Amino acid sequence: MRKILFFVLMFVFAGFCQARDIAVFFDGDVDAAMGMYVYVFPENSASFDVVEENGKNVLKAILDPNTWSGLSLGKYPLLNASKDMPGAMLEIKIKGKKGGERVRLSLLDAEDSDGKKVEVSKILNPLASDWQVLKIGLTEFPVDGGYWDGTQMIPAKLDFSEIKEFRVVSSPNQNEEVEFFIEYVKVIKPDASL
Repeated sequence: MRKILFFVLMFVFAGFCQARDIAVFFDGDVDAAMGMYVYVFPENSASFDVVEENGKNVLKAILDPNTWSGLSLGKYPLLNASKDMPGAMLEIKIKGKKGGERVRLSLLDAEDSDGKKVEVSKILNPLASDWQVLKIGLTEFPVDGGYWDGTQMIPAKLDFSEIKEFRVVSSPNQNEEVEFFIEYVKVIKPDASL
């Protein structure tokens, strides 16, 4: 009887300790009907495609190693991450084509309310050639960032109450090639009760 009670309690406890998805930016599909979108920059030198790998749809991106180049994943409605902090985490399953690719991850807020699309970044260790799941607390991203006014970057603070995009960026001359794959990108709350 004690063993049965123990297993029942463990099952109930596990149900209360699982993560809850707060927002999904990509999950193997780009579904405009669900408010998801993808784009690369600069438009003519970077590209993306949804390809199949081991029976799953993944996002394949090729960036320009000679300039600032990136892949952005966005969503509507906007994510109000401020109500889920400090426990909210960005979770991404990612791998480099060769391994060793140097990129940074960015969060961007919406320009809808103030006309400023502020970006903050976190530098990653070089990507591995095997799939890795990265979990980064939103509080690990700096609040101070900037926005492009058409001629230069202007310092500004990120508004965590209106997160619009997630971005993977390569800096000029950091890589010989930049090709990587993403299985999913989401924001989770690890300690959420189901």
